[in-house]
Amino acid sequence: MKRDLIFAAASVLLIASAANAQQPERTLVEVWREGDYIVERYIVADNKPHKAEYEIHFAINSSTPNDKFSDNTSELKALDALFNDMKDNKMMHLKSITVTGYASPDGTTKKNEALAKERAEHIASMIAERYNLKESNIAISSNVEKWSATAPAIEDSKLDNRGAIVRMVSSNEAPMVVDNRLKREGEAWKYLTTDILPDMRRAVVSVTYTEDHIADTRVYSPEEIIIIEEVTEEKKHHDKHQKDDDKGKHHKKHDRKRRHKMVDEWEGIIIDYGASEN
Repeated sequence: MKRDLIFAAASVLLIASAANAQQPERTLVEVWREGDYIVERYIVADNKPHKAEYEIHFAINSSTPNDKFSDNTSELKALDALFNDMKDNKMMHLKSITVTGYASPDGTTKKNEALAKERAEHIASMIAERYNLKESNIAISSNVEKWSATAPAIEDSKLDNRGAIVRMVSSNEAPMVVDNRLKREGEAWKYLTTDILPDMRRAVVSVTYTEDHIADTRVYSPEEIIIIEEVTEEKKHHDKHQKDDDKGKHHKKHDRKRRHKMVDEWEGIIIDYGASEN
């Protein structure tokens, strides 16, 4: 029995410790009264990461960012808006920036690897300069897309031989072998170069941040209202023929003060603070 009680007590302590550990960090910023309530306002730290992604596209064989190419204007405006929000809103906290450069699978692997890396580096430099950040704090990576990544778009196309083209790009043959075979496919190659491959020449900017929030707590705490009643002095006038034992007691002053505390009623529970007399 004693061991069970010790185990139960230990379990309660562990649960309490876990609950406290999970409590988010809070900073008290304001306290005020609203009627019978004390209101406390906190900034609550929220460590849940938010992730936003933006794509900057490049012309074929180019690693130089162009604001007006493709949808870059709108993407950069959205990226600007996020960083302006983080600058103005002290509740938002930048956690990380990652730039991944990509190259489409057409062409030689070596050249594509260099293009993908350069695209990531140039976008990282642009972001550092644009938002006054240290370039060393921006993580970069690169990736050359595989021909198999074009298969879903080919399947959704209206190409007459899309089945054969899907099998071709999904094969295990070397990238340059697939490249040479596709170039002999006329209509399919034209569709790839105009509708699929351009979207693969890009850099993806991933921004991770957290955003704190405001939380109010309300505690029922009525003000203690004390009413002081003062009873005016009473002078008792005695008749001259009073008994001897009453002599000398005339003009006695009776000063009485009563202190009453108000009775509060809250959610059907009556709390009587009592009364006292002096």
